[in-house]
Amino acid sequence: MINILKLRKAKDSFVALHPKIASFFKEQFAGGVIEEGTVIEVKIKKPGKNPVIAKLTVSERDNEILKELKS
Repeated sequence: MINILKLRKAKDSFVALHPKIASFFKEQFAGGVIEEGTVIEVKIKKPGKNPVIAKLTVSERDNEILKELKS
C-alpha cells in the first residue's frame, strides 16, 4: 500500500525542485479530465544518447483512471 504522507512529501519536493514543469502539468490537467484523443508525448534526452520518444493517446478509460486516483 502506498504511504500517502510519503507520496505527498515526494510530490512537494518535486514541485519545489521543478516549479515550471509542475505548473505546466497542473494547468494541463485542470479539471481532472483531458479531452479524449489528446496526444501526450514525452521525450527523454540522456547525455551522449539519442532522444527516445513515447506517445500516449488519451482514452476514455485513461480519464476514468485519473478520476479514480483523485478520489
